[in-house]
Amino acid sequence: MGFGFIHIKGWKSFPIKTEKSEFIRKYIYFLEQELKSSAIHNVVVKDREVKFRAPIFRFVWNGWNRFNPVSRGEFHFRSIANFGIVEYRIWFLEFFVLALIFSIIPFFGIFPSLFWRIIALLTIWIIYLINILIATHRIENYLGKLAHKLNKELQKPINRDIQFQKYNS
Repeated sequence: MGFGFIHIKGWKSFPIKTEKSEFIRKYIYFLEQELKSSAIHNVVVKDREVKFRAPIFRFVWNGWNRFNPVSRGEFHFRSIANFGIVEYRIWFLEFFVLALIFSIIPFFGIFPSLFWRIIALLTIWIIYLINILIATHRIENYLGKLAHKLNKELQKPINRDIQFQKYNS
């Protein structure tokens, strides 16, 4: 996982137990629907790629959702043999701006000594990093659970009547 101070780049892999093209099509469809249900309306799907930009500060009015801390992102889907890989890059610009704004507060006389100012500053940035790590974990977890759900849903049920007819003939 690549880590920048404003964005994270990573990937999630999982087995594909069904027909690949149908799996990929549904995976991208469900990912797009999840993004739209998170009040992200600027979602662009092209081939095996999903890109989005979120409205500013929607975490304030949209409640808690796994994509709320993300200001924009890209998901690229590819498959190798019987495995699917989702490469992602997600940005946390809004939270970064908030952390910068809150970083100014300790220097305006609220804290009497330099020691407490530094502690307050470190606390702000530690909270920022924790929020990024939690959001990334929740998104990766969602990507894996979506693949697991689709594998279960798309596995072809065994037609027992056909098997019974072959056995009895």
